[in-house]
Amino acid sequence: MRAMHKLKTFIFICTTATVCGCANLQPKPSSDVSPFSAQGWGGTSCNEMLHDIHPNTAGTHAAQNIGLYQSWISGFISGVNYTRDDAYDVSGATSPNESFEWVRNYCLQYPIDPLPVALHKLIQQWNEQGKLLTEPEPSS
Repeated sequence: MRAMHKLKTFIFICTTATVCGCANLQPKPSSDVSPFSAQGWGGTSCNEMLHDIHPNTAGTHAAQNIGLYQSWISGFISGVNYTRDDAYDVSGATSPNESFEWVRNYCLQYPIDPLPVALHKLIQQWNEQGKLLTEPEPSS
C-alpha cells in the first residue's frame, strides 16, 4: 500500500520537477542548503530510503522500490538539466545505477539527511569533477 501511494506521488513529483525545475540553476554550497519542500519519494530521509530498499524490511517490494528510487533520482537530475541553461547533462553521462549507488552510499553515512540533499551533494561532486556536458557526446 505504501509503495503504491509513493508510486503515484513519484510520478507527480517527476513531472513537476521536469516542468518546473526543482533545483536552482547552480547548486548551493554544502553549508548553504536552505529549507525546501519535497514530496513523495523525494520527501523521504536517507534512512527511509534505505529501509524501503532493504530486502529484510521491504521484502519482495525491495527490488521494485529500488527501481522507483532510481527513476526519482533520474527525474531529479533531468530537472536540474532542464533548469540549467549551461547544461546538457550535469552527470557527465553517469548511469542511473551509478547515481543510485552513490546516493545509497551517501545515505549509509548520513541517514537523517533528506533524499534531495543527497542529490544536491552528488551534483556538487560532479561540478567539482568537471563532469558537466554542455552538448550531447558525439556518437561513435
